[in-house]
Formats: sequence, structure tokens, C-alpha cells
Amino acid sequence: MAQPLSPSVIAAFAAIVGKDNVFFDEADQLAYQDKFAIDDALHHPAGAVAPTTVEQVQAIVRVASERGLSLWPISRGKNLGYGGSAPLLAGSVVLDMSRMKKIDYDEANGTVLLEPGVGFYDLYDFLKSRGMKHWLSVPGNSWGSVVGNALDRGWATRPMANMPRASAASKR
Repeated sequence: MAQPLSPSVIAAFAAIVGKDNVFFDEADQLAYQDKFAIDDALHHPAGAVAPTTVEQVQAIVRVASERGLSLWPISRGKNLGYGGSAPLLAGSVVLDMSRMKKIDYDEANGTVLLEPGVGFYDLYDFLKSRGMKHWLSVPGNSWGSVVGNALDRGWATRPMANMPRASAASKR
């Protein structure tokens, strides 16, 4: 297990997001570990904090900076093939943004602006409730984060998907 954080640090995080949104006991640490790591001890988190607003994220970053803590941001921590919830550096605090689910929809241009916690199911339900005028690009892990999948260069199914381009050598 990672070294426990001081009660004052946990209290500072709780003051920002509420005590129900900080996760620093042993069971919480286990929940954020990498289930598939070769050497799991290298990726033990100190715990996690789960903001719901941009302002909370900013305040968490300030506390971590002031205390010299490493943060490991995740959108949902479920893009298993591209990156899970376990931090690269043991002892990091997981910044779990899975509760940030705001969706801004520009129907005229067919675009959405999403917060990190919006999953593919969330986006599908949102678009379906508005008449589903646009095609939703869905990867194999539809429970994962739309933003996380995009940042991890994940795959999706749509006419112009980011499929690998043939190299010049393969065209000869």
C-alpha cells in the first residue's frame, strides 16, 4: 500500500469536494490499483479525490502543488486498453473526474463539448433524448470516457474513423 496522506491533506481535499468525494482508506486504494500490472506495487495510489466542477479541480491542483503531491488525472479510469485508473507513480493522488458529466451540444454544427466523466453511454442517452440527429462514434468499451478515448487515440466506428494510414513503404 502507498504511504497514507496526513489527515490535514485529506481534510483540505474534503473541504473542496465534500467528505463523500475523498477516498483514502485501504479499500479505496485497492479500487484504484491496476489489476493487470506486472509489478502492482509500482502503481499504488495514495487514494483519490473526485471533483464535480472545474473550480474544484483548480482548488485540488492548488492543494497538491502547495503540498508537493503528485496527481494522476483520470476521466473515468475505464479505457482499459489505453490506460486505467492506477497512477504511473506510486503514492500519487488520483484525480477522478468521472463525476464531471456536463455536455454542451451544438446541434447546428453537430458537435459536443464534454467534461471528462462523460461516457459513451452517457453521450448516447443525451443525444437519443434529443432525437439522435447525429451519429455517435462508439468504441468497443462504451462504458469508457469519450474524452479519455480521444486523448488515448482510441478507436471508434464511423465513416472517417482514425484508422491507420498506409505508409509509403506499404504502397510500393
